[in-house]
Amino acid sequence: MKKTDLPTNFHLIISYFGTNFQGVIKQPHLLTIGEELKIILEQNGWERISLHFTSRTDAGVHAEQNFIQLHVKQRVGELDVSLLNLQLPTHLRIISLFENREFQAITPKLEKTYQYFFSHSLNILSSPLKEHVLYWQESLDIGLMKKVATDFLGEHNFLLYQRGESKRARENALRTIEKSILYELDGSKEDNQIFVFEVTSMGFMRNMVRYMVGALINVGQGKISRDLILKSLSWNLSSDIVVPGFCVPPEGLKLKSIKQKI
Repeated sequence: MKKTDLPTNFHLIISYFGTNFQGVIKQPHLLTIGEELKIILEQNGWERISLHFTSRTDAGVHAEQNFIQLHVKQRVGELDVSLLNLQLPTHLRIISLFENREFQAITPKLEKTYQYFFSHSLNILSSPLKEHVLYWQESLDIGLMKKVATDFLGEHNFLLYQRGESKRARENALRTIEKSILYELDGSKEDNQIFVFEVTSMGFMRNMVRYMVGALINVGQGKISRDLILKSLSWNLSSDIVVPGFCVPPEGLKLKSIKQKI
C-alpha cells in the first residue's frame, strides 16, 4: 500500500490501568504508555510520529479517558481501532482515533476531573480492586474530611500542594477548583467501604491531587486543623506555615474525564 507523506493531526482518546507503566512520556529502558502506542502505530505503517498528552499522568496512575494529539508525517492508509487494540496490552485501550486538524492537546479550554480512591477496610487488600485503591490503616474522621474537601472550591493558591519549587511553580500556583467532593463509592459495603475524592479544574500542577488527598488524610487523623488548610490556600502565605499534606501513593489516582469547555 502506498505511503502518504501529507502531515496529519489526529485526536486519540485512550484508557489504561497505569500499574505496569512508568507514566505516559517516553523514558529510556522503561515501559510507558506513549512508547507502547508509538511501537504499535509504527508496526502498522505510521511513521515519524509525535505524541502530546493532555494529562501527563505519573507512573502507576490510571485513566478512564486521556487525550492525545497525534501528529503523523507519514502513514499507510487508515487504521482500524479494533485491530490496534488486539495488538496492545490488555491494560491499554484506544477508545477512538480520528483526524482533527484543529485539536490541541495542551489548551486552557480542557477541563479535567480526577478521582482518588481509598479505604481503611482490611478487606480491600484481598479484593481485585487492591491495585486501584489505597489502603489506609489508621482510622479517619470522614465527616470532617468531607467538610474540608469543600474548602478547596474556588480560586486559591496551591503552591503547597504540588511537587517542585521552581520559579515557574511559585508564580503560577493560582488554580480554580470547580468541583471538590468526598463521598462513599456506590455499592461498597461497610466491611469493604471505599471512599472517593473527586476534583475538577481547568489546570492541575504536578502531584497536586495527591497532595490534596494527603492533606485531607492529615485532617482526618487529627494531625492538622481545618484552619490550617484555609491558611495554606492563601495567596499571602505565612513564612512559618507547614505543608499541610503529603504525596499519597499513585495507585489510588484515576483521570476520570476530560471535557472541552466552550
